[in-house]
Amino acid sequence: MSLFTQIFVALIILGFLFYVVSKLRREQIEFKYALVWIISGGIILLLSVFPGILTWMAASIGVGLPLNLVFFLGIILNLIISFALTVTYSKLKNMVYRVTQMNAILDNDLTRIRAEIESAGKIAGGIAPAAERTAVNTVNSASNAGSTAAEV
Repeated sequence: MSLFTQIFVALIILGFLFYVVSKLRREQIEFKYALVWIISGGIILLLSVFPGILTWMAASIGVGLPLNLVFFLGIILNLIISFALTVTYSKLKNMVYRVTQMNAILDNDLTRIRAEIESAGKIAGGIAPAAERTAVNTVNSASNAGSTAAEV
């Protein structure tokens, strides 16, 4: 790898790392996700500054070309990130499902309570049928008589 390419890749990776750290500071990305990108960027930076490490690793493992090792490691990293995102997606999907169910239950309870309040208000407001008004008046007169007897 030429010196120009090494410097170019290093500058790109450093810019990317600063971007990830700035997102982390502004709390726009969680630490566990930023850590993966920081470690990946650090490894790529190390390999771009010292390309002999990649050549040595490829020879040690038995990979013919160092570039093939780079592609293999990139594919492995993408699989790991994809799996982690799939797990996170599954958790969030289950949470949304539970919250939706809880919201439906609370909405049903609220509708039922509003209906009970409205029906109680209609009975007390004189809108109820005559039989219900008579029953309410009987209860009210009995409670008024009880309070007058208690006051004497």
